[in-house]
Amino acid sequence: MPLLKLPSDVVTRQSKTRVAEEKKEPRKRTKKEELTDEELSLKIFSLFSKYKHRLITKERELEEFLKRSDRMGLDTETSGLSFYKDKIAGFSLGTDKESAYIPLFHEVGINYEGDIKRIYDMIKDYHIKLDGFNWKFDKHFMTWNVDSRFANIDANADGYLLARVLNNNLDAGLKPLYKHFIDPDVEDYSFSSLFSRPFTTYDPALVYPYAAVDAQKHTVLARFLEEKLKEEYPAQYRLYRNLELPLTEVVGRMERYGVQMDKAHIYELSEQMERETSEYLQEIREIANDQNFNPGSPKQVKEVFSSLGIADLDKTDEKALLKIEHPLAKAILDYRGVTKLGSTYTTGLLEFAEESGVAHPSFNQLGTDTGRFSSTKFNAQNIPKDNRFRNIFIPREGNKLVSVDYSQQEVRILASLAEDEAMISAFKSGRDFYAVMASIAFNLPYDSCTKKGEHAELRGHMKSIVLGLNYDMGIPSLAKNLGKSQEEAAEIYAKFQKVCPSIDAFKKKCREFSYSHGYAETVLKRRRYFDGVGYKVLGLPRFESSDPAVLETLNKIAKDRWAVRRLLEDAKKEGIYVKDREQISFAEDRQCANSVIQGSAADMTKLAMLSFDRDEEARRLQARIVLQIHDEIIIECPAQYAQEAGDRLAFIMNGVGAELMNGLPAGGVPQIMDKWEKE
Repeated sequence: MPLLKLPSDVVTRQSKTRVAEEKKEPRKRTKKEELTDEELSLKIFSLFSKYKHRLITKERELEEFLKRSDRMGLDTETSGLSFYKDKIAGFSLGTDKESAYIPLFHEVGINYEGDIKRIYDMIKDYHIKLDGFNWKFDKHFMTWNVDSRFANIDANADGYLLARVLNNNLDAGLKPLYKHFIDPDVEDYSFSSLFSRPFTTYDPALVYPYAAVDAQKHTVLARFLEEKLKEEYPAQYRLYRNLELPLTEVVGRMERYGVQMDKAHIYELSEQMERETSEYLQEIREIANDQNFNPGSPKQVKEVFSSLGIADLDKTDEKALLKIEHPLAKAILDYRGVTKLGSTYTTGLLEFAEESGVAHPSFNQLGTDTGRFSSTKFNAQNIPKDNRFRNIFIPREGNKLVSVDYSQQEVRILASLAEDEAMISAFKSGRDFYAVMASIAFNLPYDSCTKKGEHAELRGHMKSIVLGLNYDMGIPSLAKNLGKSQEEAAEIYAKFQKVCPSIDAFKKKCREFSYSHGYAETVLKRRRYFDGVGYKVLGLPRFESSDPAVLETLNKIAKDRWAVRRLLEDAKKEGIYVKDREQISFAEDRQCANSVIQGSAADMTKLAMLSFDRDEEARRLQARIVLQIHDEIIIECPAQYAQEAGDRLAFIMNGVGAELMNGLPAGGVPQIMDKWEKE
């Protein structure tokens, strides 16, 4: 299978911050040019003069346009990013040759004069297949603000998902992707560079080309990337078509349905966090002997440590304070932690909810390079592992929440992929995995290695080692975790290696594969491309720089590691963009095996979500997915069906896990809840 060779000038997410100018002087900021609406209109029509576009305000015009093609791109223009709060201005449709904007709710000018409720019917009647870019965003606004029946239309293709599956290192924005793959001469622009107000406030007749053209780009880009994946990367195309594309509909339903929050508990918790903050602040001021000391001020933090003769700090971030062994440093870190929790995960959550308290976090199913979910507004993946915060999330009246999480998911995947007999046997025994491993490694009875056994500390040793495997933990870090000397830690690790020799062999195999291919690959053939590891086989240069002279020098001194490092440091100080892929590969090296394991875990969880969403029994039980948190899936259903729905979810998750792990049990057990919590 051919490898994906990126041209040297490709804009990646890592390199998009490069300095474009060769001059070393910093650019002067200029005030944004204020244009009248008429001047803005002239600029927009000029910018998009190469495209064929039109404004549609009549029903017969829309019907005529829909006859042009049975495949079109769809895009929406809105007043903001929250479908449940913000307004839709209108939507665009585009074929591969032309596009149209249909204004719906602009505050000025002429909006669509036809029956808005017939738009859905016409799209269905003409059997239009719709392409999108971050499809669920546009579907949200069409469903929530135009016609609820748009919930019944699934994406034909999604350019964002296609790009992320193709290569995680691409800058997966519509405009950079279109410029790279379709039209390298397209002029750069953005909403903020053109508009100073919400799109709803402009007369659509003056600005519609900006909106219309994106729909055409959606379908053109989707067609190109779909064909590229299908022809050159068939395994990745199957991953996209059979998992990621249908999953975006599952995630969309989860976002629109939302999750109920307990507003009363939020306010109570907020008050509690304020009290804790005040207590920490008083403690800090007593230690600092200054009742006016502000621990949030970097300047004051530097001054107080200097006055106490403890340290002269260049920085006052967490990393710097962790190095200081003094009660003041710990107190400041605790204060900052409580302050952040209080502002982010109490009343701050209400910003992302309806008045009723139903929150609609936004999930990005390809938000990380390994394929795991990320989430924003709010960040559900970062909810503190503290039941005080988990208890914020409750079922709607008459319902229950049910949670099932994969037990030790990544460790089980590691055991399965490495085909490690000792670990697999320990999991299949149904007993405490770490106690079993300790009893084998230290040749002691199982009972003595359990949590309450005589040698319980050995169970802890095995847990530290096993959990550290996925992150390539070295002996120094292991020694710190175990509270042992490096010699003692090395001896304990040697015992583990003797029992599980296949683990190191598996990690070595992952490294060799990544260096020879330039990417890591999961059980479902999801790829994570590296920026440094395997750069040669991907046809990428070792060095990049915005300054030709610096680049020339780097290539000349490439064999002198110390000279290269000094030049890189000096160039960065001068504001010159530089990159050394050889150096990057050192940091990425430990991610080779981890990417396989984490990515396979993402595959497993996503496949379970899709399978549950499609399950007829789950539908009969009126069960809906409301949250996805790492290896945990949380559903909501009527209270009378909670046990059945939980058993069904566990059955599906465990079945998917066993299928992807060659029969190894996945360990998922349902927990029925009146509020989200962990036992």
